[in-house]
Parts: sequence; structure tokens; C-alpha cells
Amino acid sequence: MKIVLAIEGIDGAGKSSLARHVQQLCAQQGVRCSRIGRRTGFISPCVAKLTQLLGEETGNLTPHAEVFARMAREYQRAHLAASAPPGIVILDRFVLTILALARVNGLDAPMLIPLLREMMARADVHATIFVTCPFDMAWQRVSSRNRGLSSVIKRGERLFRKISDYLEDDFHRGYLTGQQWTVDNSRNLPEAEEQVAAYLMPYLEQAAPAAVPTA
Repeated sequence: MKIVLAIEGIDGAGKSSLARHVQQLCAQQGVRCSRIGRRTGFISPCVAKLTQLLGEETGNLTPHAEVFARMAREYQRAHLAASAPPGIVILDRFVLTILALARVNGLDAPMLIPLLREMMARADVHATIFVTCPFDMAWQRVSSRNRGLSSVIKRGERLFRKISDYLEDDFHRGYLTGQQWTVDNSRNLPEAEEQVAAYLMPYLEQAAPAAVPTA
């Protein structure tokens, strides 16, 4: 049994913390968890190189070139999800992020949607965990965490807000999500973790290895 989950939301919403919680839940149940990141986790050299390229060429790539470079990386990550072993597979950011960036940069979103659907089908995404929190809270977290160094900070608060709006709109449309698992991280992390567990535990209980009967 394999369940592929995408986790989406704006920077600062708490995606990474909740992805780690999914890993902890899997470990407690004896279920393998493969987290497909962009720099670390279950990645390939190709994904790492594309991430390095995007980091090194920030500001040099045209907006359209950046979106297509990110799409190339997501195709590779979809392939990794498809080839991952049984268990829970987490795609930390996926097609909704690409679509939001495309919209912000003025690309023809309807043209891209069939390609993004193809990625979803290739990865066989079962559900998207969408992590929400107030915009100002997320922006404060990003600002304090990165001290002005991240690409998000460089692009500015106004653009960050646009991306946030597009992410939420496209999630609620539901055509690039699979099942929709909304998690509210506006209060504290333990509450958000409980919401994730409520969605995930039925699947973990099915996937957990059967107990060996004692004599």
C-alpha cells in the first residue's frame, strides 16, 4: 500500500513542521515514510542539481524560464514519488506552487494545467494537505527565519500575498489536489498536528504491519 500526499501552503505556514510530524506518525506505526524534498530527503541527483540551478540563478532567469525550470524539477519529483517504496510518500510543495508562480508571472495558466495534471497522475497523488494561517503570521515567520536572505523576502510582501491568494484559490478549485485535507495552523502547532493525525491515522492503521501473535 502506498499513499502519496502533497503538502502545500505559503512559506511560513508550517508545512515543514507538519511534514516532520507525518514522518513521526509513520515511525510510531511502523510504516515507511519517504519525504521527497527539493534539497534533502528522498531525492535524486537531478532534483538536487535543478534546485541548485534555481538557487544560483535567482534574479538571472526570466520569470517564464524560472517557472519552466521548476516544472522540470517537479516532473522529476513526480517520477520519484511513483518509484518510491510502499508506505507514505510526502511531496513537500508540488503543482499548486508551480501554478501560483505561473499566475503571478503572467503565464497562460490554462495551458499549463494539463501538464500539471499529468504530474499529479504520474505521482498518483491521493490528497493534498493545505496548511493555512493568517498572512501576517506567515510573513513574520519568514522574515524572522531568513533575516532578509530568502527569495521570498527579496520578491517582497506584495508578491508573497498574491502567491498566497492564488494558492488558496487553486486549492479550493480542487482540480490539482486529489482529496483536500485542510489544516489550520493559525493557533499552535500541536493543534495542527492533531488535525493531520485525524486525516492520516486511518491510512496508517491499514498500512501498519500486523502484530505477530504470541504463543
